[in-house]
Amino acid sequence: MRHFVRNSCIAIAMLVIAFWSSYPTSETIGLGKDLKGGASLTYAVQINASENANEVIPKVIEVLKRRIDPNGLYEISIVRQGQDRIEITMPLPGEHVVVLKKAFEDELEKLSGTAISEGEFDRVMRMDGESRAAEFGRLSGGSETILKELEEAADAKDESDGVRTQLDLAERSGVGDETLDELAQLAADAEIRYDLLRDQILANAVSPALVRKALDQSTEPKYIRNDQATSEKDRLVKFDSPRDRALGRIRERHPELSDQLDRVVEAFNAYDAKRESLDDASDLKRLVQAAGVLSFRITCDPVGGPDGSTAYVHPQELELRAKLQSKGPRQASARDARWFKINKIDSWYDTVAGYRQLEADPAGYFRGRGYVVEEFEGDYYMLGWDTRSLRMTQADGHWGIANSRQTTDQLGKPAIGFEMNPSGALFLGELTGPNVGANMAVLLDDEVYTAPNLNSRISKQGIIQGDFTIAEINYVVRVLTAGSLQAKLSPEPISENTIAPELGQDNLDAGINAGIWALVIVSGFMIVYYFGYGVVAVICLAVNALLIIGAIALSRASLTLPGIAGIILTFGMAVDANVLIYERIREELEKGLDLRQAVRMGKDKALSSIVDGNVTNLIVCFVL
Repeated sequence: MRHFVRNSCIAIAMLVIAFWSSYPTSETIGLGKDLKGGASLTYAVQINASENANEVIPKVIEVLKRRIDPNGLYEISIVRQGQDRIEITMPLPGEHVVVLKKAFEDELEKLSGTAISEGEFDRVMRMDGESRAAEFGRLSGGSETILKELEEAADAKDESDGVRTQLDLAERSGVGDETLDELAQLAADAEIRYDLLRDQILANAVSPALVRKALDQSTEPKYIRNDQATSEKDRLVKFDSPRDRALGRIRERHPELSDQLDRVVEAFNAYDAKRESLDDASDLKRLVQAAGVLSFRITCDPVGGPDGSTAYVHPQELELRAKLQSKGPRQASARDARWFKINKIDSWYDTVAGYRQLEADPAGYFRGRGYVVEEFEGDYYMLGWDTRSLRMTQADGHWGIANSRQTTDQLGKPAIGFEMNPSGALFLGELTGPNVGANMAVLLDDEVYTAPNLNSRISKQGIIQGDFTIAEINYVVRVLTAGSLQAKLSPEPISENTIAPELGQDNLDAGINAGIWALVIVSGFMIVYYFGYGVVAVICLAVNALLIIGAIALSRASLTLPGIAGIILTFGMAVDANVLIYERIREELEKGLDLRQAVRMGKDKALSSIVDGNVTNLIVCFVL
């Protein structure tokens, strides 16, 4: 009796856990590509004769995982196929996710409808004063900030038109060159002021891209060490998450849109909570094709930098800063310099004071460290040289990094070591030799990951020194590794297979129907043939099914069509044990034993056959 109570409690506990973990099954059981619909892309991996495929392919898979799904939020699997291929599989979104996405897109479209288009702005500015003032009220949407900017732009437009009219009259009246030059300068200044205000208004409009960018930011709050704290509990200071800060900037700029922005965020959160994959296979291919191209560039020194040197100061620094603020990074480049986004701004400060200084004055914060950096829409951009002698890109020659690793510098401090291939050693020596003392940025896909100072010429081997934490070292090593693997993957998938969600639903329905019919037929046979004992066997089958579903839910495994077939086969194997035991019990009863002895003897005699059958199945499972 004691064992009966103990075993019953264990069984009930397991059933409760299985039910709790698997209910509702629509949310707890993940479906594979063949049941949910999905895409599989197969890529070839180039393995050189001197390389070990068992080392290269796992590195390629790791790089791809960090590129495609860095936070591990999606059900995307990357597995090795053979010696030189990898398969990337992703499920397609279900119908309920598509509906939620459309709701989010609709709310976003309503918000973007408040933005001022370029054509509409120019049309309004050509109106007379009263009509223009009336349109300003509509375009501003109740925002005092936007209304003030529109009025300033209108004043600049009127001033520009007035000075231009005076200049035309002066040219026709034949006044002196000095007067003409003065009027021409006034006209040029007024037009420049109007153009800058126009660009600023158009750039500050709430565009869908700006809102998407804010929503894609991390929702994790930021914790920064406070070295001046007097107590241990105040050692870490909590700041808002990147998403909250980005949305806060939009709300501060457009307080009149706060309610609409809240609806957009609510719709996005509902969509994002149910999203388990990318939206389609084209998104997956785009992420895979993000080449992971590594490059090195000498960065520009700021005017009035810490060392006072002007060797790497760009003469148009102030103009490029203004262009970045008004037009964005793509339209703010010069012939010999470009803006490059800093990939992870967190690695450029490590104290509360540093973070607050960066937020208050990004340009001043980086000027004191010898960099030209400007903030734009929540991202930080560094100015780097774009001339042949001050850069090292794949466009300038084929080169690569042989390996990268954690090492130590001459003082025993943690550092990053790397080794170039022969051509890379030649190019890097040509870049670093004449530029010792400058800052050299390490970029992946044109994003700055680090920008150490060049202490000496580097060719075949180099060390990146600094006050690095282990996490920062691993971060840079991964960047260099990703760059060294940039040419390993084929540019296009060599095989692509897509199953539509509708076909996946058909497979799921057919599999479930087959399982139900199997359960009904087996249960009916057991009840008809064994009566009351058959009912016990059916209850055991139901318990078995619940435990299997609970195990799938707890392990977060995806259910596939072969998996459903395996569950159906399990029903047959499970009831087979009942049949063996019951037949042995029947034999013992026919020999004259009472029921208790017959049950014990029947179970003992059937055990060897049950074990043999299940061991045989396990062997087949291992082989397959």
